Amino acid sequence: MPNSAGPGGQGIRANGQTAQNLDGSNSSERIEIRGISALLPSSFSPTNSENGDCALAGSLPEGSPMRRSEKEMKDRAWMESILRKALVCRIALCADHEPYLVPMNFGYRDGCLYLHSAPAGRKIDLLRKNNRVCFEVETDCELSPSSKACKWGVKYRSVIGFGRASLVEGPKEKAAALGILVEHYAPGKFQFPPRTVAKIVVIKVEIESMTGKKSGYPD
Repeated sequence: MPNSAGPGGQGIRANGQTAQNLDGSNSSERIEIRGISALLPSSFSPTNSENGDCALAGSLPEGSPMRRSEKEMKDRAWMESILRKALVCRIALCADHEPYLVPMNFGYRDGCLYLHSAPAGRKIDLLRKNNRVCFEVETDCELSPSSKACKWGVKYRSVIGFGRASLVEGPKEKAAALGILVEHYAPGKFQFPPRTVAKIVVIKVEIESMTGKKSGYPD
């Protein structure tokens, strides 16, 4: 099983799996920011005055358009193809006024990301305080050299999205989620020893919004 490189309502059921709310709250707030191209104003504060969590909602225009609109990819099938092809998913977390980014192995199915982790550590601590996450994946990265310094470029296909994380509960549910993750790298059916499943945490991120972007490619 690949290792890490690096919600709400309690007991809700989604896609046949039971997920436990990380912080026990019953919030229905959403962040949905599809593109930010301008510098933040000097008066901007990332802190939610009510609970101290990092929260961008209300601080920036919702649904801000991507500045380079010709590079934006809105087709969901295209974005899902990138999610299925990418090898690493970078998960951005924020709590206690501190951002934290971690690259992880992952799997994708039915609008959700699946990741696994040790039961204790910084990302689990942060997720219990604030289960909002941002994620990024990319594929086909390639330098485009030039004889002129300012004409260099990079070809890529990428997806950035937002969602809420929860923990997958129950041995059968956890094993099914791990199967999605492992299949991302090695197609086939695998068996997971119960003792191993019991020792790890499986994180499920339900995607609320995402945007695709490409540069240097015709599609």
